[in-house]
Amino acid sequence: MPTDLPDEWFRPSRPEGDGAGELDRLADQARSDSEEGPDHRPFSPSSSSTADGSQEATDPGARTLDPESTGRLSLGGLDDEGPSVVVGHAPRRGSHSRGHGRRGPRWPLLILGLTLALVLGLILGSLARKARSSESHISPVGNSIMAPQTTEAQPWRGSTRIVSGVSAEASCVTAPALDEMGRQVRYPAANAVDGNRSTAWRCDGEAIGQRVTLEVPSGTRLVGVGIINGYAKNSGGTDLYHEYRRVLKVRWTLPGGSWFTQDLTDGNEGVQGLKISPHVVRGPVVMTILASSSPGMPGEGTRDAILVSEIQLYTSS
Repeated sequence: MPTDLPDEWFRPSRPEGDGAGELDRLADQARSDSEEGPDHRPFSPSSSSTADGSQEATDPGARTLDPESTGRLSLGGLDDEGPSVVVGHAPRRGSHSRGHGRRGPRWPLLILGLTLALVLGLILGSLARKARSSESHISPVGNSIMAPQTTEAQPWRGSTRIVSGVSAEASCVTAPALDEMGRQVRYPAANAVDGNRSTAWRCDGEAIGQRVTLEVPSGTRLVGVGIINGYAKNSGGTDLYHEYRRVLKVRWTLPGGSWFTQDLTDGNEGVQGLKISPHVVRGPVVMTILASSSPGMPGEGTRDAILVSEIQLYTSS
């Protein structure tokens, strides 16, 4: 039985004689083919290798034998070890390397892409953190109040006296009202600097952020401030201080931008004073309300208001 071989291999008919006779016949055929030329060569099994090479160049489906897989065909008998000849054909130059390139791994490109993405992410994250840390967040007190620079010098330790000739204006003033006797009562800011405890400056509501501007004689050496933080008035035997709101904290702003805060005690109906380091002022002094209490009579709408009976500025004596 003939041995089955791939189509690309040279497969001659089984020799009838010995192996040497077949070799002579093949050699004669090769000389005859070379003399006639490629165009007049008759088809023979020995030319199958060349035909397959032409088909490979034109037919995309043609297969190319790898040199390592090229077979060897014995020209002797089935049981004899006769000479052998390599059959098949060489692939096109460079085809093996191109095929290997297409089948090669792509891990280096994938790793490079992941590394670049990681580096880019770290850079963007660092820039975002720097942008967030460079932002300025101001938490205003009250109604969008922004504070300037504070003073830090030692407070005045000597004797004091009240500054005279101070005038006042306010950012909020309640309209006149009638008292229990039917008399009209007015509440301008001037009431807070008139030296009379029974008169007061009034502003309805909690008054957070409202200001009283005090004009002081130019060149005054200011060493302290004082305030009565509610309505220190008795009317018909009734103490009105606890019926309205009381001021709990204020900020004092001096000409030039220096400032300091003063905490006030709820329930203290006297003048609550604070000494500061000496400042020569040439301009207005501004008092701003930062905090206030709840109304003493929640059910009474007319009691939902801030009243300040007195504001005092002190100079050295």
